[in-house]
Amino acid sequence: MTAIQIGDIRISRVLEVEAPTFAIRELLPDFGDDIVAEEAPRMARWIDVESGRLVTSFQSYVVETPRRTILVDTSIGNDKTGRRRDFYNNARFPFLSNLRAAGYAPGEIDVVVLTHIHVDHVGWNTRLMDGRWVPTFPKARYVMVADEVRDAEGKAAESPARFGALWEDSIVPVLDAGQADLVPDDHRIDAEVSLAPSPGHTRHHVSIWIGADVPRAVVTGDVLHHPVQARHPDINSQACELADVARTTRRAMLDRCAAENVLALPIHFCPCRVRSDGNAYSFDPP
Repeated sequence: MTAIQIGDIRISRVLEVEAPTFAIRELLPDFGDDIVAEEAPRMARWIDVESGRLVTSFQSYVVETPRRTILVDTSIGNDKTGRRRDFYNNARFPFLSNLRAAGYAPGEIDVVVLTHIHVDHVGWNTRLMDGRWVPTFPKARYVMVADEVRDAEGKAAESPARFGALWEDSIVPVLDAGQADLVPDDHRIDAEVSLAPSPGHTRHHVSIWIGADVPRAVVTGDVLHHPVQARHPDINSQACELADVARTTRRAMLDRCAAENVLALPIHFCPCRVRSDGNAYSFDPP
């Protein structure tokens, strides 16, 4: 994707992989056959009807301001094990090559910020070197919401089969390296980049708003997983922890993006403009 220029801010999408990954109702349990039939023709890129799977992107965004180079979310990562999904285990994705192709070496990232701590958003926090997990971005401060980190540690203890490996290989090495900044959910990273709470998918999920005086773009994290959630914003993912809160957050974000012409930067599909369409929304290319 060509970089997006917003004033003096440069935004680059760094793709790890895009593929038909999840069975439709595995990811979106309320995505019924009637909705699939209705939406598949207009969403052919994102619904693989033949395989019965949703086409999903896994990616990060680099937000370069005049002062800092900020990487938002770190996708799945390579060489990880202990994940419940085979797709995530022992991966060999070209993420670092794609990052360099966008114009950035790992050592040039000043800040890594996480919208939340799930397996497909924290993987490139670390990479395997000489049998040890070390921070991928050696000079970066890793900005994580303190309450989200506490929750993730608790989940790792309570449900090690689901959360233990990602905690040990993707969070603990960053904490041990002294590179983590544990912050409140309204933390400002830069004059033009700040966090704002967007709970529901996790209790302390945040989105990353870009723009100084008025918002110009927002990295939505997992407030949205798939374009169908514009047309049907009450559809949650199976991983949303607080279902009703997630729906409220999603509608509020879509409303704001549409009303204020804010560019939405989802993690699991392409950047888009949001238009209000009655009780639903539609997405347009930027």
